[in-house]
Amino acid sequence: MLRNNKSSIFKYVFCWVTTGLSLFPAVLCGADIETKRHIVIFQPSVDVVNATYLFGVENKSSKEVEYKLPIMMPKEKTNFRPQEGVKPEELVLGGDDDSDVWIEKKFKPSMNIIGFAYQVPARFGEATLTFTIPEAMSELQFMVPDDLLVLKSAQMERADNQGFAGKIFDGLRAVDLKKGSIIQLQVSGVEEGRGRYLVAGIIFISILFGLGMFLTYKTNPRFTGDNEEDLII
Repeated sequence: MLRNNKSSIFKYVFCWVTTGLSLFPAVLCGADIETKRHIVIFQPSVDVVNATYLFGVENKSSKEVEYKLPIMMPKEKTNFRPQEGVKPEELVLGGDDDSDVWIEKKFKPSMNIIGFAYQVPARFGEATLTFTIPEAMSELQFMVPDDLLVLKSAQMERADNQGFAGKIFDGLRAVDLKKGSIIQLQVSGVEEGRGRYLVAGIIFISILFGLGMFLTYKTNPRFTGDNEEDLII
């Protein structure tokens, strides 16, 4: 279950998103609205990958601006919930092929941090996540702490030893992503529950059942004709 975890990670998001922006220009969404860095932090659980998605939205005007933005989450997600900067009534479900979750809200002047949490099921310790970039992005980063998971993507470059929230993260990074771009992410190293053992048990029981049926067929008496002397033991 996803929890509304107001951990210390959000204390560092504002500084991290707004640091070094001259290296990565923001993406203009509207007359006064720009999105900043997009990061996804992955944490393992049993047969599940937990993700926290964070990005900045800068309102460059001196007053509140109402705007509608798509939220980038993988199509394989199961549970999701807003975690920072979004009220339930600001969620818009359903949309286009690029995103099925949007937010429509009034953004205060300066920087606004938006956060979502979601889960992706894993099978045999691995999960595949497919992202469609809903709007042009200047920078996207996938991060994992303490080598807890292994991230691989042909569309991204390695970005290891990144300091964030007082920890060191490894991960992947891509810049200048166009709207509609597809990113596939392979996540391995997820802790397994009893699923593998259950499958192995079912296979083993099926083999035993099939062997028992075969032996029963081979050892049962059979008639080859209409007379009792035709009985084969």
